[in-house]
Amino acid sequence: MRWAIGIGAVVVALGVAKFLILPRGELSGPVVPAPASWELIIDDHLCLLETRSPEPRSVRVGCYSVDGALYVHSHRWADGPRLIGKSWVAEVARNPAVRMEHEGKIYELLAIEVSDPKQRNRILSARGHEPPPEGMHLFRFVSR
Repeated sequence: MRWAIGIGAVVVALGVAKFLILPRGELSGPVVPAPASWELIIDDHLCLLETRSPEPRSVRVGCYSVDGALYVHSHRWADGPRLIGKSWVAEVARNPAVRMEHEGKIYELLAIEVSDPKQRNRILSARGHEPPPEGMHLFRFVSR
């Protein structure tokens, strides 16, 4: 009976593993030009964001569109201490040239932090963050 429970736990863990936010390596797939408008992303979508400092690393993020522009925001503790490596926010600040995978296609983009408080509040409020929490970083992605 114990072995059945152990096997069940492994099966559940493997099924859940794809949803965990674990760092991965370089993205692979077809590189395509970014669309003129990202309106195809209506709700939160899962995207993989690849940074390149010092080597390719990708993480799963929630990407979304507001007014046709592509955005990703961090959680509010992105600037906090980490056990291993740097957060994707720190890596993007160091090198804003990134790659984003969405639905099997890879886009070469530039991450631009939204620093204007009025615009930041408008975008984050549209995402249900009312009021927008302090410490959360917001990035808009444009073609390189």
